Amino acid sequence: MLKSIGLPAALALAMLSMGCGPAADPAAAPPQAPATAAAPATAPATGDAPAAAFDETRALDMLETRLAADHVYADAQCLQYAAETDAEPAAADAAASPSATTEPAASASAAIDFAVREKHGDGCPGDPQTAPVRDRYRVERSGAILWYDVAEGDFVGYAQRARDNAGGML
Repeated sequence: MLKSIGLPAALALAMLSMGCGPAADPAAAPPQAPATAAAPATAPATGDAPAAAFDETRALDMLETRLAADHVYADAQCLQYAAETDAEPAAADAAASPSATTEPAASASAAIDFAVREKHGDGCPGDPQTAPVRDRYRVERSGAILWYDVAEGDFVGYAQRARDNAGGML
C-alpha cells in the first residue's frame, strides 16, 4: 500500500518542483507572457503607442513634448501640470464598496484633462501661496491634443490656441 501511494506522491512532488502545479501557476503565467510579447510589439509600432499604453503619465508626456516643441510657454520652468479627473466621486464610491473599479476606469478613459498652472517661488515670480491656472488641455487616446477656449467654454483643436494667441491673424 505504501508503494502504491509513493509513486503518485513522487510524481506530484516532481511536477510541483518543476513549476507544473494546480491553478495558481496559470494565473502567474499570463503576466509573464504579455510582458515579453508587449516589449517587442510596442517598440516598432509607435503609431499604436498612444492607444496601447494610454494613461496619465503617457498623456502628460505627449502634452509636454508638444508644448516644448511648439515653444508655447517662454517660462516653462515655472509651470506645473496637474491632471484634472472626476475621480473624487469614484474614490468615494470605492471607499464605500469593497470592489475597487477606479483603476480600470482611469486606464480606459478616452481622454485625460490637464491644467497648466503657474509655479510660484523657488526662482519663479509670484505668491508661493497661489498656483493659478494658465491653460487647460485635453489629451485624447488617439494622441490628439485639445485646448480649452475660455471664450467658447469648450475644448477646441490645438491649432486654435495658436490662432487665438496671435490675434486671429494666422
